[in-house]
Amino acid sequence: MPSTSTLLTTFVALAATASAVTPVVVDGKDFVNSETKERFPIIGVDYQPGGAGGFSTKKDPLSSPKDCLRDAALMQRLGVNTIRVYNLSPSLNHDECASIFNAAGIYMILDVNSPLQGDNLDRTQPWNSYNPGYFKQVFGIIEGFKDYPNTLAFFSGNEVINEQAAHTAPAYIRAVQRDMKAYIAKHATRHIPVGYSAADVRSILLDQANYFQCSISDADSHADLFGLNSYSWCGDSDYHASGYDVLTEDFANSSVPVIFSEYGCNAVQPRKFSEVQALYGKEMTQAFAGGLVYEYAQEENDYGLVVVDSSGNAKLREDYEALREQYGKLDMDRLKKASKAHTDAEPVECSASLITSGKFLDSFELPERPHGVQAMIDDGCGAKVGKIVGFGGRDVTQKIHGANGEELSGVKLDMKESESGEKHATDDKNSDDKEDDEKNDDGDKSEDNNGDKENDEDKENKHSSNDDNEDSDNDASSKSTTEPTTVTSSANAQTTPTPTPSKHNANAISTPSSSTIIHATATGSAIPSASATPTYYTGDGSKPSSSMLLGLLSGLAGLVALL
Repeated sequence: MPSTSTLLTTFVALAATASAVTPVVVDGKDFVNSETKERFPIIGVDYQPGGAGGFSTKKDPLSSPKDCLRDAALMQRLGVNTIRVYNLSPSLNHDECASIFNAAGIYMILDVNSPLQGDNLDRTQPWNSYNPGYFKQVFGIIEGFKDYPNTLAFFSGNEVINEQAAHTAPAYIRAVQRDMKAYIAKHATRHIPVGYSAADVRSILLDQANYFQCSISDADSHADLFGLNSYSWCGDSDYHASGYDVLTEDFANSSVPVIFSEYGCNAVQPRKFSEVQALYGKEMTQAFAGGLVYEYAQEENDYGLVVVDSSGNAKLREDYEALREQYGKLDMDRLKKASKAHTDAEPVECSASLITSGKFLDSFELPERPHGVQAMIDDGCGAKVGKIVGFGGRDVTQKIHGANGEELSGVKLDMKESESGEKHATDDKNSDDKEDDEKNDDGDKSEDNNGDKENDEDKENKHSSNDDNEDSDNDASSKSTTEPTTVTSSANAQTTPTPTPSKHNANAISTPSSSTIIHATATGSAIPSASATPTYYTGDGSKPSSSMLLGLLSGLAGLVALL
């Protein structure tokens, strides 16, 4: 007969599985709680502790339960409900970390690519990297995370497209989205959104948004969400000087949720995060579903909210406390109210007329799946399937110091109740940092400079000068009968051509409740130097991104204007 302790452990672990958070779904241009139907604003941080050096086939951000418990507790204190994780290995066990964040009420947006060779889409020659080996990584991440109720979405890529790759990469990224969605439809018990995260390169920004969110009738390949990495609000900027007003107009009638997948300029320190009140204010919530602050852990690029030492102890920075104060001012009752105008949004059919720049691909013919990929979709990829489990305790064992240097005592995870009123549970086993016990059949892969994270020797501050030849990061609704319409930015609103009788007309009069095509010109940009060749951010600050570099210029210009 099993011992009492064994039965108790089993019971608690089962209870943890039963009392899961309610999945979040896409409804038009909003995220909503699938049970309460309340709007779910993304209030989050980007989470990649250790950067490139902290990732391998033996360790990633969600493979150390002890660290996840510490960080989830500190994120709860901060006021976060979502994290974005850039690089993950499908060979590792993520059950305890996912369960910890689930118990904390924190959802996960996950990039499916990694910086290892063959695990990302090469923007320069995507046809070579679009192969079954690549999909072993992509589908492996989906397989590992699809059954966690707090998995909110997957990103097919991150800042893959620059002006040089605007003709080669888009069709392949959209094909990856198609294949991801097919795998999810076949193997997951619920629909999990798939989207793309773009750099804030204004000359092609809205072409990217239009290209990825329009609908192709015979293939479910459109993005369910669109992420924008934007750093144009620096210091004491404002809604207009930062260009946030232009972005709000440009995306006001998007047919899918749009979020800042990275934001938080660090040109002025400590950061005050005054942009938080704008992002979650009445104007911007008409266009944006929230955002993710870059980034949680301090790295060489100096964007961190928390400094973690080699022993795992953490010190909160002034940035952390400033962001916590800003989050504390948010009107959550207003932010949770869903809008019918938002939920009625629906994608339009794809057409070359959606693309305004001659630099960007205007064909929506997608590459066929490589041989062997359809079999993986049909039969599965053989990767580990994740599940919610019990975990060891909720007390943080590492030392935590505040921004003032004083040690914080009694830091622990607040076990959130599920919609059914049950508490998320823990078991009584040790929650020490652990590695996956199973051997990795593939062995350690070599780093690939076309990957999501770059080699450590390339690390530098994101405000470094642009480099024309930097490699890509490569991370990777409700139905409506309303007619599609367009969104025009303030920059070209008075030069709209006469509408044609086509259903897909990009210049029809827009209404908030309609499906939309987004149109704007580069003249509507708050960011100068649209012609500059951007350097693309790799997710851990190892290279400066176009988003940050151009955003810095815009932010500084805004500050000068204010003075």
